[in-house]
Amino acid sequence: GYVQLYEFNKGAAAQLKDAIGQLRTEGMKGLILDLRQNPGGLLTEVVDVAALLLPPQEPVVHVIERGKEKRTLRTSGERAWDGPLLVLVDGGSASASEILAGAVKDLKVGTLLGTTTFGKGSVQSFWELSDGSGIKLTTAKYLTAGEKAINGVGIDPDIVVENPNKVLPGDPGDPQLEAAVREMKSMLTR
Repeated sequence: GYVQLYEFNKGAAAQLKDAIGQLRTEGMKGLILDLRQNPGGLLTEVVDVAALLLPPQEPVVHVIERGKEKRTLRTSGERAWDGPLLVLVDGGSASASEILAGAVKDLKVGTLLGTTTFGKGSVQSFWELSDGSGIKLTTAKYLTAGEKAINGVGIDPDIVVENPNKVLPGDPGDPQLEAAVREMKSMLTR
């Protein structure tokens, strides 16, 4: 099965849960989750998405705010997929995408394939001003499930596959998706 998440917006977890359910009815044996060019989104949504793929009560992300105790967000609820998992990442996978990719890698529940992620390990908060404009400030930083800082560094995939011709995710001739399909077939025969 193949699912591409474009952003961690409101409802992403529900949509992924529905997609996994549909793919299961079609006989899915392995899941390829494409997070390439996914700039992130809502922290609450990525935690809900992670709960669909990770064991219960596992750490997803550690949030550190100035003057406060470190806060660990964990999975809760029912896991929708516990079979073979391969996650596609690239330099456009940022923020919430990196939270999920980091949790998958740190907890060893799947394989990351592609290129190093963007490296955004900070949390921004947005305040709307009276004139309708707004200001976005960095209010916290986060660490992956395994307490790794990734800001400015990114997350290295387990399997590096370049995309030299910049083929868009899912388009014909996508070398990373082709490699992911080959790797998933290999995973299913092990």
